[in-house]
Amino acid sequence: MNVPSSGRVNFGELDALRGIAALLVALLHAQWINALCGLTGVRNAYLMVDFFFVLSGFIMYHTYGTKLGNALEFRKFVVVRLGRLYPLHLCFLMVFLGIEFVEYFATTTMGIKVGHAAFETNNGSAFLANLLLAHSLGFFDEQTFNTPSWSISTEFYAYLVFAVLFLFISGARGRRHASTIIAVVGFGSLLLLGARQMDYQADYGFLRCLYGFFLGVLAYSVYPRLLATQRGTAAAGAALLALTATVVFLMLKPPRSWADFAFPVLSAFTVLAVALAQGASAITWLSSRPMLWLGKVSYSIYMVHMSLVWFFSQLLRLVFGGQRVKINGDHIGFIAAPVWIGTAVLIVYVISLLVLSAFTYRYVEEPCRNYARRLAARMGQQAPKAVGAV
Repeated sequence: MNVPSSGRVNFGELDALRGIAALLVALLHAQWINALCGLTGVRNAYLMVDFFFVLSGFIMYHTYGTKLGNALEFRKFVVVRLGRLYPLHLCFLMVFLGIEFVEYFATTTMGIKVGHAAFETNNGSAFLANLLLAHSLGFFDEQTFNTPSWSISTEFYAYLVFAVLFLFISGARGRRHASTIIAVVGFGSLLLLGARQMDYQADYGFLRCLYGFFLGVLAYSVYPRLLATQRGTAAAGAALLALTATVVFLMLKPPRSWADFAFPVLSAFTVLAVALAQGASAITWLSSRPMLWLGKVSYSIYMVHMSLVWFFSQLLRLVFGGQRVKINGDHIGFIAAPVWIGTAVLIVYVISLLVLSAFTYRYVEEPCRNYARRLAARMGQQAPKAVGAV
């Protein structure tokens, strides 16, 4: 089976879905009473991380399926992926290190109480683990510093598993079988650990990532064959059906339940269906300029939002005190501000998030990613000289 080269298709609609998913995560983490915090669809947004994993597996196969044939390409792959993930992670790791110092001085010099003691969880060992992108490989029981980055930790090492797999297995059938085994191992390991929901993060989040990521790889493994035989109307219908099923699932599923484990499978079908329906009129709204822009800055939205959550939460906590309440029995406590005030703050929060994400995309993400690509390209140019020298 021939895999389409990465230059033939630009999955703009999938990027847009990534942007929507990132924004849902940002809404989920708003820690104050607002008009959206009680909605089941928002409370289920923690599953958007699993959508990210599935989509990453799909895109990695699309982009690198024909490239990972030797050690040089493996090294170039690692450089490019680090250039994509690490700079923004490092930037906001330092932001949250600064927040720990702010909380420390607020407590010791001003007597202002915070939710936890400064540097209690976010200590030196946690900082080192974050630097090494190892903070969600089972070494810690809690998320640390920029908490959403737990998924970046697991995803980077899933990239390495993927690259090693594709380096040593060249045939499509062998890759498909190996990816199936890895996905099953990830899923089965979670069950053996007693998981009853998709709530593993810092502890066994890597297993959760392997499950979703390699489902995405499997979805792409059938994409070229279906693309060659599909009809436009059928593809558009399948995409609409998959998107509708995803929305209904998130709106009706009880948060943190056994049904969580079905979501990565549903995500794989959704990603595949939308990819097959590229350009169909039924999903043109996903390729509109605002949606494409949202997809472009989605990584920034995901990595930036907790710093703004901290800022707005501190403002509301100073005004309304530290009292926290539960919503519909959810274990997450919310700052007990009036709904109308919390909703107004939520609007300001989202606007601030989009503005800040545009800034970090332009001045952190894009320059660092381009630099990593140039570095990888130079590695390829230098390879023949190294061979000649030997």
